[in-house]
Amino acid sequence: MKLGRTVGLIAMMVVVGTASARRSGASIDLAALAISSTAKVSDPSLVGVWRVVRFCRDDPTGRLYDPYGPNPTGLFVYAPSGELSIQMMSTPPVGPFAAGDDRPTDAERRQLFDSYLGYYGRYTITSDSTVVHHVVGGTIPSYTGTDQARVYRIRGDTLTIGGNRATWPCRVLLRVKSPVPPVLPRVSPRATPSMRDDSLRVATLEQQVETAAARRDSEFLDSIWSPTFRFTHAGGTTQTRAELLGQFRQARRTDGPRTLAREVDSLSVEMHLNTAVTTGIIRVRQCTGPTYRGYAIRFIRVYRRSESDRWQLLSHRTVGPTPSELSSNMGAPPFGDRCG
Repeated sequence: MKLGRTVGLIAMMVVVGTASARRSGASIDLAALAISSTAKVSDPSLVGVWRVVRFCRDDPTGRLYDPYGPNPTGLFVYAPSGELSIQMMSTPPVGPFAAGDDRPTDAERRQLFDSYLGYYGRYTITSDSTVVHHVVGGTIPSYTGTDQARVYRIRGDTLTIGGNRATWPCRVLLRVKSPVPPVLPRVSPRATPSMRDDSLRVATLEQQVETAAARRDSEFLDSIWSPTFRFTHAGGTTQTRAELLGQFRQARRTDGPRTLAREVDSLSVEMHLNTAVTTGIIRVRQCTGPTYRGYAIRFIRVYRRSESDRWQLLSHRTVGPTPSELSSNMGAPPFGDRCG
């Protein structure tokens, strides 16, 4: 970059950062951060889709809290073209309005407003640690037409991002990757494509099951597990469907370990008409208080197609190796050794 362009771009960043801070109340030191290194317009590591696993705010006293609860859901999208979209809400979602979608009561409208955040626009990466959101519109009126500077850091597939150094460590997102393609069964050249289609449906369902488990979404698991579902642990102990659903529902009401992600890897799907046998690895990222834990387990599962053409999970068996044997493959904690 030529010197003239560099000086002009730095001057523009100072003006934009200062004006943004005055409008939004953001700290001026973000503008200083933005010019602490050579300016650039893109960071390939940030481009893509990121799934929200935690989102905090700080109140005027500096206390951190989770406005969308312990298990928020949503996406941050940084498109290669420079477009930005941020959507986030609490779980479980707000239910249907009593009088219809276009006739909410004041209480229903307030509940929806408190449970959802969204805005869109464009973004500019001004350094290796700062991105500016140029907001066009959204649910926060004071953001419209402003530039919102955000400090960010990427470690592996984990993004931490915030409006200041207090919220930055506790706004955590994971990169959304393309589903791992299943290992398709060997079939006769005369076979119809339906077997391959079914294996893809089951492979997609596998990750949906793990995402639901990470979010403690007992309603989704209730719809997928068959009435006779059994879960067999590596040590040989077995839990019934009712026991596991009760465990997930209880976990949503208590402050137990917080699962950041459960990701399916090395997945194989073997089709036998209306039965599917899957094998693979589940990689788990979890926080217990301030302590990070990463581990993985190998599994075998059996699915069966119902008369209504829905695949239901009949059984899960953890077959090893044990979590400790696979934990060395999980790498470093996604944001240092801090979970809080």
